[in-house]
Amino acid sequence: MLATLGVAPVAVGEGHAESARSCPADRRVADRRSGSPPVLCVVADHAHREGVVLVVDALVKNISGRPLTRAEVSVESYTYFGDLLGAEDTVVRPDRLEPGQEGTVLVFTPWQDRIEKLRYLITWRQAGRQYQGSVERGIGHG
Repeated sequence: MLATLGVAPVAVGEGHAESARSCPADRRVADRRSGSPPVLCVVADHAHREGVVLVVDALVKNISGRPLTRAEVSVESYTYFGDLLGAEDTVVRPDRLEPGQEGTVLVFTPWQDRIEKLRYLITWRQAGRQYQGSVERGIGHG
């Protein structure tokens, strides 16, 4: 596993309720067990091939009203038929995201021609409890 991390600046001046509304529904991450409102938004992501490597970078934002800590991400790659091809694990940086703050993830994983879909499986801690949710996206081979 190779993973490189970066830090994004804090977003200011936008309330968490507005942030949640402005996040597209297919990019919202909520705890999959509780039915609670979304906590994270995958604000932007980019997946591209560089030689024999797939580079995936993403920007996530805390759209809840409370800080969250220790967000970990498993970037999973799948075939058209839903077969798991591989997964790379990393963390969101910074380690603590205040409401409205953004963090980044950058993952390098071996390229496979059969990759058609990515899934971001995200685990985080908030108010002393651990949560987990996910979002998926297709990738083009252009």
